[in-house]
Amino acid sequence: MKKFYLFALLMSFCSFGLVGCDDDDEVVAPLPEVEAPIIKLDPARIDATAEGGEFSLNVTVENPIEGAELKVENTAEWIEVVAAEGKISVKVAENTAAAREAELKVAYPEVETVSVAVKQAEGKPAAFQVEVKSVSEIGAMVNVVAQDKQMRYIMQTFYTDLVNRFPEDAQLVANDKRYFETMAEDYMLPFDELMESNSQVGDQELPVEGLVPGRKYTTYVYGVSLPDFTQLTEVTRVEFETVAVEKKDIRFEITATAESINIDLNIKPVNYDGKYSYDIVEMPATMTDEEVRTRLEEDWYQTIALYLMFGETPETITNSFCITGECVWAAEKDAKRDYVAYAYGVDEKTAFINSEVQFVRVKTGDVAPSDNIITIDVSDITAYTAHVSFTPSNDDPYAMIALSDEQIAGIEGDDLLNALSRMVDFWVNGVFESEMSGLLPSTEYHVFAFGYKSGTATTALFEKVFTTAAPEVSPAKAELNYGKYYDALRVGELDIDYDNQAADGTVFIPVDFVYDEGTTLYSAFFTEKEANSLTDDQIITNLIDRFGPTDVRVPYAILRAPYGMSIVGVAFGIDAEGRYTKVYRGQTLTATPEGVGDPKELVANYPWPKPEEEAISAAAPKRQIVKAEANFDAFRAAAAMEKARSAKKAALKAQGAKAILPRVKMVR
Repeated sequence: MKKFYLFALLMSFCSFGLVGCDDDDEVVAPLPEVEAPIIKLDPARIDATAEGGEFSLNVTVENPIEGAELKVENTAEWIEVVAAEGKISVKVAENTAAAREAELKVAYPEVETVSVAVKQAEGKPAAFQVEVKSVSEIGAMVNVVAQDKQMRYIMQTFYTDLVNRFPEDAQLVANDKRYFETMAEDYMLPFDELMESNSQVGDQELPVEGLVPGRKYTTYVYGVSLPDFTQLTEVTRVEFETVAVEKKDIRFEITATAESINIDLNIKPVNYDGKYSYDIVEMPATMTDEEVRTRLEEDWYQTIALYLMFGETPETITNSFCITGECVWAAEKDAKRDYVAYAYGVDEKTAFINSEVQFVRVKTGDVAPSDNIITIDVSDITAYTAHVSFTPSNDDPYAMIALSDEQIAGIEGDDLLNALSRMVDFWVNGVFESEMSGLLPSTEYHVFAFGYKSGTATTALFEKVFTTAAPEVSPAKAELNYGKYYDALRVGELDIDYDNQAADGTVFIPVDFVYDEGTTLYSAFFTEKEANSLTDDQIITNLIDRFGPTDVRVPYAILRAPYGMSIVGVAFGIDAEGRYTKVYRGQTLTATPEGVGDPKELVANYPWPKPEEEAISAAAPKRQIVKAEANFDAFRAAAAMEKARSAKKAALKAQGAKAILPRVKMVR
């Protein structure tokens, strides 16, 4: 009716206004009516389970406006929204807490905003809450909150692209297991002992160090049962990116030429007068340029992380490892190997790499053979030790290795020489004598010597075979007396010396030395599993090789061990006549909070040794405090320095060795 009335009024005005509406005036038709847009969503709400998932909202716009776009407002962090023509995609994250809900607001020009409710059911708490914080250029702090405070778990941090190669949890866990098994084999450690120091329990705030700036990493955590390494929980993964370091336009002229095994290196900074790092390192020719640069950066940042951990400053690190100006250097390297000679700028204040890594590739040649003839003599043979001497015919360098008959079974000729040349720990010139330890009774051994230079054998193989004596048992006593233990923190509250060694979750165990006069005592503590897996002969060789004589100037030692770890004390002695006592195996001790003693008793009866009493002589290398739990940082540092040893061991395996056991230790 309203539309009709207005039209009628207009006509009436033209009829009576004769001057304004003549026959020549054009009559303008009214504008057509425009219908308002209407938005329809299907479904009108989203109900998600605790597991979350992906959902779609079908969108229909009636009477659309040309060029107009649909917009969706979302303020919930646990919801991801992507709007496209005719569809809104909604991704709901997994919920590990109480039920929650949010509202999506869909907007379109000239239309009142339409709301879509998103509700999600209550979720099961995740086994681990993982937060990465305090991310810097080379490190981060990882905060882990465990739902089960008693469950052992693995926490690892690697490059994201490497972790993503194992999209399934089971694949990632299986890869970790292989990694730890290889590590235990390489460093000759029992698997359960290694995992005690490489797993965590309870809530932890753990530093991750030695990272490379500007790289994406993934920290992941999952529960395991040990020692079988069975996965107990899902893997929680958290990605983060380290802070990037600005790279300057720094250029170096690098030339490296090889003649035989000698490499002459010259480095000239072109537009730079600051500190830089350089070296010549072995790199397979198959590695791409980018892989080489990545490896070199990793090595540098792992190095500075280690030194920073031990209290060094960036300034002292750069002063120790970097130079300024032109570098002229001649280096002797292994024969017929591929190397890279590199240089990169280093900021003196931060020790961060501040330029692109620049390098050239170089390959060494062969090494000249030697006419050295080496005579080997073995004397003073006992059940567990022997004296060996080497007399060469000239001053050329040579190497020596002793292995049991079992260890070299099936390997002979050039295969044996090549395998031995990859196991060399050190080499000498001239006459050399050594005491061999770690031998087993009534066992045939082969002592080898051969010319050696730059990773290559330069002579034929010289060999001496001998058999150790049968053991003669001494009636002397060599034992340990222990059994009581005391909470470390409570003891530390009473005594400052103990407090310096106290750690949460550990106990102090006093250990008395019991031995006959004139007997040299050897002793240590092993995990129960390790102690049970070793024969008496293996315990003797372990104590001689790994620990040495016990320092008995103070008649007792203080053992620190974590709650819940089952440990066993072992000992033996060597009497004045050189005979070995029977191996002593003590009781299995597992500390519990309920079994701790009165800390006053420990402080009163076992004063902490004075500094002068703690002095360790070369003949008595064992410390008065024994840490039953491994120090992971120290282990990582040792592992970094042992890379070469692992490679040598793998090389011998490749030659077909049937059994790779610890080699006989030669004491210089």
